[in-house]
Amino acid sequence: MSIIIDKFLQRLRQRRCGVLMLDYDGTIAPYHIDRMQAHPAPGVLETLSAIQSAGTTRIVFITGRESSEILHFVPLPKPYEIWGCHGREFRSVEGIIESHGLTKELDEAIDEGHRRASKIVGAKMAFRKIGAVAVYWRPFTPEQRREMQHKLTEAWKDLSEKHPLEVQVFHTGIEFALASRSKADSVNAVMETVDPGSTSAAFLGDDVTDEEGFKALGSRGLSILVRNEARDTVAHARLTIPEGVVAFLEGWKQAVT
Repeated sequence: MSIIIDKFLQRLRQRRCGVLMLDYDGTIAPYHIDRMQAHPAPGVLETLSAIQSAGTTRIVFITGRESSEILHFVPLPKPYEIWGCHGREFRSVEGIIESHGLTKELDEAIDEGHRRASKIVGAKMAFRKIGAVAVYWRPFTPEQRREMQHKLTEAWKDLSEKHPLEVQVFHTGIEFALASRSKADSVNAVMETVDPGSTSAAFLGDDVTDEEGFKALGSRGLSILVRNEARDTVAHARLTIPEGVVAFLEGWKQAVT
C-alpha cells in the first residue's frame, strides 16, 4: 500500500474511531457477468464483521444498487447505513427507508423511460430502480454497448428535456436517472455528522460515478480509487481488487481491534 494509506491507518490506530464508506461492485466485490452473482471477495465479509464488532467504526455503503441487494450480499452482525441508487435511497440502521428528490411526476416519467427501454433491450434487461431505469451490459461487446447506448439515449431524449432526468453511463451499464442526486450527496450527508478532527474517514470506489463522492470528501478524509489499472482520478490513492482492498481492510481491522 502507499505511504498516504499507511499514514491514514496510523492516525486511525491513534484515534480508534473511523467512518468506512464503501461502494460495492468493483470495490469489495469483483464484477461478474451476472450482477446477482457478484459476491464480496474472499475475506472481505469476515474482516468487515470484525471491524464492525470492534465497535468504533461506522460502516456506510454508498452504491448504485438498491439497499435490499446490499443487505443480501453483505450480512454483517449489526445493522449499518446504506445510501443506495446513487444517493436516491437511504436505509438507516433502524431499517427506515427514505427516497430523495422524487415526485409523482418524475416517477411517472421514469416509468415511461422503463417502458421504452424494455422495448429496446427486452424486459429482462431493463431494471426499474428507485429514481432510475438501469440497463446492465456486462454480456455485450463494446460495439453492442455503443449501439445500445445510442438507441436508449435517443429513446429518453424528450423525457430528459421535459424533466430533471439524465442519462448516466458507468462501467457496467447505463441509467436514466434523477439528475439532482449523486454519491456526493451521500458522502456529504455522512460527513455532516462526523468530526474530521477526531474521526478518520475513508471512501472507497471504483467507477466514474464515485468521482463525485471523492470530490465531496475532499480533505475531510481519504478517497481511494479501487482499480487494477491507473486512470485519471481525484482520489488520493489507489488499491487493486481484491488483494489491495483486502489488505486495506485488514489494516483497518488491526487499527481498531
